[in-house]
Amino acid sequence: MRIRAVESDDEVLLYVKDQNVGHIRDDLVGFLGFATVDEAAEAACIAHRALARRRSGTPGSPADEYLFGHTDEGQFVIARSGVLARLLPPDPVSGEMGWGFELALRANEAPRIFALARARLIWAALRTSGLASRTRQFAGAGTPVSERSF
Repeated sequence: MRIRAVESDDEVLLYVKDQNVGHIRDDLVGFLGFATVDEAAEAACIAHRALARRRSGTPGSPADEYLFGHTDEGQFVIARSGVLARLLPPDPVSGEMGWGFELALRANEAPRIFALARARLIWAALRTSGLASRTRQFAGAGTPVSERSF
């Protein structure tokens, strides 16, 4: 994954194969391009589990059951352990980037170099799950997923 800084010092866009797949903003890491809210929620859960495994140092963690929560501030993925992620709806004008999600990083993960490492960890988990290849950025890419190098 290669990063490109955006005008603001607080945001970094995440690119894979010249496709924008997400961002790092302050203490948040986000990924975009999912076709439905359900795919974005599933991806958020996969991302959360990957971070939880990394933070705990254990190889596996049970899958959380999750539900959607709505507030005036937006839509969220919620599990027994608390809020997992904020869901990002498609841009109301263009809708190009599809659904997405943002996860909060811990204070010790927020410096840019550590946030990028967490973003790479999440992208690897999304690739392993198969969700990365179904994002709008790569779904119609013509090259079989097995032959792509993300």
